Amino acid sequence: MFTKSQSVSANTKEKLFAQLAAFILEGCQLKDFTPLLKKHLPGMFNTHAFGYVDDPAGFEDHYLQGPKEKLRLLKCIREYTAHTDPAYSVSDVEEELQSWVEANLNDIQAAFAA
Repeated sequence: MFTKSQSVSANTKEKLFAQLAAFILEGCQLKDFTPLLKKHLPGMFNTHAFGYVDDPAGFEDHYLQGPKEKLRLLKCIREYTAHTDPAYSVSDVEEELQSWVEANLNDIQAAFAA
């Protein structure tokens, strides 16, 4: 399903997708923010533009603290356009997750409202 990149195996990309989908469906709860997500999510969906790649606490404050912040993350995911080759990035995970988010948007919005 996913392409091996120079720094991320296809298997790790599959795990990343699965963990990210579960994390979103659970309403982006900090308790579910796994080490794999902490490693990759701050550099995905252009969220790194805010300088949080090396600052997990800043990323959590900006995107995960409350409903408004979680909606900000969801907006980044939905509006992002991948411009990189999956052989050099996790852009294939980003694109697949975007499709998944659109297909599951009602359930995601319910999880965020809970």
